[in-house]
Amino acid sequence: MDMIKVREGFVLRKLPDMNLVLPKGAMVKDYHNAVVLNDTAAFLFAQLETGSTAEGCAKALTEEYDISYERAYAAAERTIADLQEAGLLESGDL
Repeated sequence: MDMIKVREGFVLRKLPDMNLVLPKGAMVKDYHNAVVLNDTAAFLFAQLETGSTAEGCAKALTEEYDISYERAYAAAERTIADLQEAGLLESGDL
């Protein structure tokens, strides 16, 4: 399983009622969107900021939330795919 990491130039901002991923620095001119994440996706985004795998994300979810590894892995895969589609990740390999 390949390491997956958030692309350079994106930052997660946690606001009282939402989690936003915003471009920063030079990325602002190329990426004109903000991405809204639910709390679980924001948790996974934070895991990916320093690099992780789908398995690592699933393990972190099982430690943070009371869910099975299978359910956590499925959630991690979906979230990673969504983040990849939004152009926020360096690697889309699951």
